[in-house]
Amino acid sequence: MSYARWSEDSDVYVYERTVEASEWVCCGCAAFKTREGMIEHLREHEERGHRVPAEAIARLRRELER
Repeated sequence: MSYARWSEDSDVYVYERTVEASEWVCCGCAAFKTREGMIEHLREHEERGHRVPAEAIARLRRELER
């Protein structure tokens, strides 16, 4: 399931890939072994002026709290 998909409200497409181990992927950009890494990456997108749905970051944070 994706955290964000390209749309009029999002410049990023982020999903969790679970082949051998979990990995969070920002399509066309990068992949991270941790949710923290993906959150930092999404913040960098925001700093560049890209649209990142707030819910994507919020969901990653909620999953960290579990």
